[in-house]
This record gives sequence, structure tokens and C-alpha cells, in this order.
Amino acid sequence: MPRIRKIIPLFFIFAIIILIAGSCFSPWKGETGEGKLIINLSLGSRAIIDPEKIALFEHEIILKGPGGTISRKINGTGTVSIELAAGKWDLKIRATEHDPLGDSPAAHGQILRALGWSNVTIKAGQISTARVDMFSASTVTDWEELKGLIEDVDLPQLLPEEIFVIKGDLSVTDYIIVDRKITIIAESDDVFIQRAFKNDNVYWSFFSVETGGLLKLKGDDGGRLFLDGGDGLDIVAGANIIEIQNGVLDMYDGVILQNNTANIMYGGAVLINNGTFSMYGGTITGNSAAYYGSGVYVGGGSFIMEGGTISGNNSNEYGGGVYVNNGHFGMTGGTISGNNATLYGGGVYVGSSGSFTKRGGGTIYGYDADIRDRNTSGDFYGHAVYAASNSNYSTPERLRNSTAGPRTDLDPLESSNWDL
Repeated sequence: MPRIRKIIPLFFIFAIIILIAGSCFSPWKGETGEGKLIINLSLGSRAIIDPEKIALFEHEIILKGPGGTISRKINGTGTVSIELAAGKWDLKIRATEHDPLGDSPAAHGQILRALGWSNVTIKAGQISTARVDMFSASTVTDWEELKGLIEDVDLPQLLPEEIFVIKGDLSVTDYIIVDRKITIIAESDDVFIQRAFKNDNVYWSFFSVETGGLLKLKGDDGGRLFLDGGDGLDIVAGANIIEIQNGVLDMYDGVILQNNTANIMYGGAVLINNGTFSMYGGTITGNSAAYYGSGVYVGGGSFIMEGGTISGNNSNEYGGGVYVNNGHFGMTGGTISGNNATLYGGGVYVGSSGSFTKRGGGTIYGYDADIRDRNTSGDFYGHAVYAASNSNYSTPERLRNSTAGPRTDLDPLESSNWDL
């Protein structure tokens, strides 16, 4: 039985003031190369929480940077002073409340109430500032509970954004519609969200990100978030892991979309039907599609790849890694490797109505790469990138014809089949 939470709308801002050793902190003197971080826990002007409520919270401040990991705790509001090595630090604040019933799934009898992230830079002799937006957060242990919380029609009016921390593995029994701002992160351990069974009559994705929806997927504190289609359990689904219908998907480090078979659809892992998918990190691997785009299928809208890896996906026809039908694929970072298409475009297939731009970074391996990294196409048309006639593609790197490999009968002047 999923637990029922009491809705407590939370959104508050903590002012962070970074003051480096100097007259402001006299007579404090730190070691060479160190500064001092002053964190003032107080309500911001846009807070929608009772000040008496925040006074009951325990705040855990976690910093990761040049000096390793540093943690401090403070009850209620107040000021924390922390000596830090100079450099860039990632900052996270967890707000928890004591559970009087003692049956909370949160550790140590504390109920998670809010989370916030930021980063700060300590520069010797300078004063810097940063801000942390704290958003309502809940620990979730059941898929039906997660569905109910995300699809709660009253929450969009109360909360600008909400965070769900997944504790333990979840079995997917139905799709979830995301039409507001949601962040889903793993707890400190690896967690798996996996299909519970195959349904021969209803084919659905894990998440459908629709108009007004923003879904952010993140790992956290070393824990990874796996969204697993269940191929290892002989589960063959008809749909993707995530479908974007006029919404936005952001994917970060520590997230793995894997082992999904879309046997009647396009896009083994992610299907974009208008909207935007921004990949900043993470991995898309081990997926397959009956037709096009086993990793990502762009049917409209845009796919922006700034980091992460798309590898080991297999398409029965075109676009082992990415297929761009309509819309745009822009690549500035990350790696596309080890994918396969039975016909054309082992790494990327750009259709006649699609566009592809590669600028600044990122790697798409061709047939000449190490066997573990090379993208391959069964007909040796475009192992790395296949650009169909009339498609729009632009890359500053020199392209060379994909005559590399066993097939050597392609005309380098007439063919539009490319390896990078």
C-alpha cells in the first residue's frame, strides 16, 4: 500500500554569501589557498512556506570540491561558517523534518521535505555570492505513489517545481504523464525503474512528457538511476522508455536508459514528437527499435547532445544511435559509439526533412575505429553518419566517404554516406 503524504508546499531561497579571508573576517586567518563560506539559512522573498515550519527542519549542507566532501548540519535557520579550499564547489542542501510516527522510509526517522543545488567558487581575496532555490522533495518507494504525486492536479498551482528521490527499485505498471516541472533523482545507491511485465494489448512508455512538462533525470551522490526496459527479463515492450510530446526532457550524469525493445515503434529509448531533449550526461545503451532510431528518434523538435554516451543500440533498419526524421539534432559533446543499423546510419541517420549540426566537440566513431567503438551499418552506408539527399547537415570536421570497410564500390562523388 503506497504511503499517503501530507502536501506541504515548499519553495524558499537560501542566501549564500561567500567571503574570502580578509578584513571582513578579521581576525580569522585560514591556511594558504583557503577561504571561508558563510551560509545564511533564511527565507527568500518568494518563499511560500510558513517561517515557523522551516524552523523545525534539519538542514544538511553537503559540499564537494577540491578539498573532498564536507558535510554540516544545522537545525532551523541560522548561519554556518565553513573553511574551504580555493576552487569550485558543488553545493547541496537537504531539508528534513522529524517523523513523529517513526515509520518514515527516510533514514533516521527524518522525512525529506526539500532539496536544492548550486555551485560556488572560492577566489582568494574576492567576495562572491550564490543562491540556492529549495524545492519541495519527497522520498518515493512505489511506482503508483510516484504516478499519483506527479499527476496530482492541485500541485502545479502550489509548487513551481518538485523533486522525487527514488529509494529502492520500482516496478513500472503504467505510464506517467508529466505536464509540470519534475526532477527525479536516485538516492545514494543505484536504483532500477523497470517494466513489471509485458502487456500484449497496451504499449506505453514509462513517462510521457507533454505540454508544460519538464522532466529532469539525475543521479545523486554516487547513486545511479537506471530506467530499464526489461530485456534481461525477456520483456519486449512496444513503446519507448520516454516519449516527448511538446515537453522538455533534461538528462544528467548518473542516468542510464537501457534494455528496451520498441518492437512496433520508433525510438528504442527516447521518442521526440515535438519538444526538446537535452542530454548533458548519462548513458543510452542496449536498446532496439523495429524501424528507426534505437537510441533516440527525432520526429519533430530538437535533440541537443552536450555530454553522455549513446552506445550499443541496434536498429532493424536505420539509425542505430540517432534517427532524425523531422527536427534538428545538435551535437557539441558526448560520444556515439558501438551502435548498429541493419541498413543505413550506424551512428546517426539524417532524413531528408531533418537537420544535423556538429560543433565544438563530441565524437561519432566510424568503421575505422576500434571494433569496440565503431558504429556499423549492414549495407556499409554511413557507419558514423548517413545524410539522406536534401537533408541539412553541417560539421566543421572533414568528412570522408564511408568506403572504409569491406565495401569499396561506393562512388565518393555521388554518395552521401559519411564517416566522421
